[in-house]
Parts: sequence; structure tokens; C-alpha cells
Amino acid sequence: MSDSRRRYYAVESKLRQLLPEQWEEGESRMINLSLMVSAIPKAKELTQNAIASEMPLAAQDTSLAQRQRRWSKNEQLDERACYRPIIEPFLQALSRSTIPLILDTTEMGVNCHLLMVAVGYQRRALPLVWQAGEGSRGHTDGEQQVGLLSYSASLLPSTADVIVLGDGEFGHVQLLNWLETVHPQWNYCLRVASDTYILFEGQWRRLDSFQVQAGETIWLEQVYLTRQAAFGPLNVWLTWDTKHNRLVPIVTNLPLPQELHYWYRKRPWIEPLFGDVKGHGFDLQTSRLRHPERIDRLMLAVSLAYLWLCFLGSVAILTGHAKLVDRSDRRDRSIFTIGRLWLNRLLKLDFPIRVGFLPFPFFSTLPPVRPG
Repeated sequence: MSDSRRRYYAVESKLRQLLPEQWEEGESRMINLSLMVSAIPKAKELTQNAIASEMPLAAQDTSLAQRQRRWSKNEQLDERACYRPIIEPFLQALSRSTIPLILDTTEMGVNCHLLMVAVGYQRRALPLVWQAGEGSRGHTDGEQQVGLLSYSASLLPSTADVIVLGDGEFGHVQLLNWLETVHPQWNYCLRVASDTYILFEGQWRRLDSFQVQAGETIWLEQVYLTRQAAFGPLNVWLTWDTKHNRLVPIVTNLPLPQELHYWYRKRPWIEPLFGDVKGHGFDLQTSRLRHPERIDRLMLAVSLAYLWLCFLGSVAILTGHAKLVDRSDRRDRSIFTIGRLWLNRLLKLDFPIRVGFLPFPFFSTLPPVRPG
């Protein structure tokens, strides 16, 4: 059996097990999803022709590319309904500790962007929910952000301890007001623009009017944000970014600056995720999709392929086999890269291929693996 068929049958079998309702409602759609998830890890780029070249079907690649176009246009495909049963058990397992929800955007397709909420875990982030839109990076608004976080909340246990982290695009008063009103038990650390006004000691001042020097931080308590909204009270942490030579203001409801510093360091965990699905991994930036709804559907297949490789990388690490594709004295490669190399090794040596989408918390129940 060819490698492409082995990948497809392994993925198809797992998705049938995890998503029985979706298979019953639309078997053709799910077959196409299985084909794409199995092909993406081996495709040289994420154009439809490149993905088609890794599909185990005898049809011409142009026909397989057309098949993908029809799939991405299919309005009956609900990417959230497909993804929810896969990611929910992972979130349930994480609820025993504080769950970081990280917001960020990245450029995608042709003149489009992708807004994503990811869950921080083990120094990286895993996709939780996403929404593509027209325009370049930086065009999301508070309503979109509230919408994605509201859906994220529906996936989490009601008792989950959550902290929301975001860069400069996510300091909207609309988002802050939603967090304080709907989820007052959640914490947040969100960066705002340096020209934002705050009410401090009875006066409205711009944040960049505070003289912050390199290596210095300023902690402001019980202030109100923006002249237009006067939202608060909240706390503001000011520091100077020497690398980019700019002021970094972060608003939070955490009571101590040490807590903010601890949690905000986890915000960049989403950057390896974007790197893995784009230039350092799947080359998603090569996709030429122009319609946001089609990008959303493609991201379903990409997210499942990403979780699969993270699962394989985690299995290789926890069973002591990562040294076969990485250095034996230390780990130089990411879980994603180890998973990709481990998949290649399993295919090369004709070993069974495991498919899973849930990393670390579930490994105690895994049986011993056959050495590869």
C-alpha cells in the first residue's frame, strides 16, 4: 500500500470514530476532509495542486484541485461543528489549571487576515477558534474579538480559570467591557496603544507621557481607560521594549505586576503556531484563497493536520524515540517538527501510523509503541 493511502486510511478511520454525526450528515464532505488532512503534512506547499499531488486517488491532479475548490465553497460544511468534538476533551483536561487564551491575527490568502483564539500549552499554542476577514492584518474590531471569545467560552467548563492575552490590536474597550460584564472571573492582560489616554490622579494623560526608561517599569493602579469610554478601574503596566525601541503598555485586572509579567510572557506562544502553519511548516502563505469563508474551511484541515503532528511529536518524545529524529543529548526541534519527522520515519520503515489530536494529558493511557 502506498504511503499516501496509509496516511489517508489512518486519518479517515480516526475521524469516523471522533465525528460520527458529521459522517452521517455528509460522508462526501468528510472523505474530502480526510484526504486533505492526510495530504497536508506531505504537501510541499498549500496550493490546491500541491495538496492534490499527495492525495491517493487516480484522478488527474487538476480534477483533485477542483474537488478541493468545491469542498471549500460548500456552505454545508460547518468547520466549528467538525472541530468542536475534537478540541473540547482537550479543554476539559486543561481545566484543572489556568487556561491561557491567546488572541492574534496573521495575514492569510490574498488581502485577507485570520483572527485566531488559541489555547496556550507547553510553550506553544493550539488552535481553538478562528475567523478570516478581508483586509490586511490589524483590521479586526472589538465585535469580532468578542464573538470569538464568546464561542471559546462555550467550549470551556463553566468553572475554568481563564486568562486572556493579546497584543496591541486587542485593547478595545468593547472587549474589556465584555470581559468584565460577562466573565468577571476571567483575568486579562491586553496591550493598548501608547497614545491611549488614561484618567490618573484626576487628570487625563497619554500613556506615552509617562517617562519610562530602558529597563524600567511603571505600575499604575485603579485608572480609567480612554476619554470616550472611561472604562475601569483597572491597572496599567508600562515598560520599554529596547528591541523595538517603543513603549509597551498593558492593561490588566490582575492585582500584582509580578502576576502580569508571568502571564504575559506566554502571549508569544502563538507565534510558533503561525510559524508552523506558514513559512516554517505547511507554507500556508502559498494559498491564494481570496474569500474569508473558504480560508476558514481550509483552516479546519490545517488545524487538524497541525494537531496530528503535535500528537505524533509528543508520542515520540514521551516514549523516548524523539532521539531518532533529533539530537540525543537535548531537544533542538519543536514538537511539531519532531512529529513531522516521526511521521516520515514511520512511513519509511512501514510501521503503523497513529492518528490523534490530543496531546500530553492523554498519554498515560497509551500502550507502548513499537520502536521506529
